[in-house]
Amino acid sequence: MPDKTVNKKIGRPTALVPIVVEKLEEALRWGATIEQACAHAKIDRGTYHNHTKKDETFSTRMQYARNYVNLKAKHNVGVAIDEGDLNTSKWQLEKTEYNKPQQANVQVNIANILQKEKEEFNLDE
Repeated sequence: MPDKTVNKKIGRPTALVPIVVEKLEEALRWGATIEQACAHAKIDRGTYHNHTKKDETFSTRMQYARNYVNLKAKHNVGVAIDEGDLNTSKWQLEKTEYNKPQQANVQVNIANILQKEKEEFNLDE
């Protein structure tokens, strides 16, 4: 009798089938949060996080998807500036060059405040 070996995987099948991965990637490319992307793909957030820890390729793919929306926005700004859009050019300069944190210098003369308090409550006596 020939030796029959059956190659069966034991355990629960993965929830991250290709269509689910595509839905995750799609939502992340739109700028969705991980929680929103998981809801869109109908998987648990824990499943997503567990898989990113186990599978470096999956993790990298999701990271690229997460970065896409910001990169695309920057590309659009660059294209608008290249096309001579003055408003976009001004906006870009305001956001990057002229938006330095401002420091407020406030001086309080506490002696005057204390003197007024003393006079009000007759504390000189």
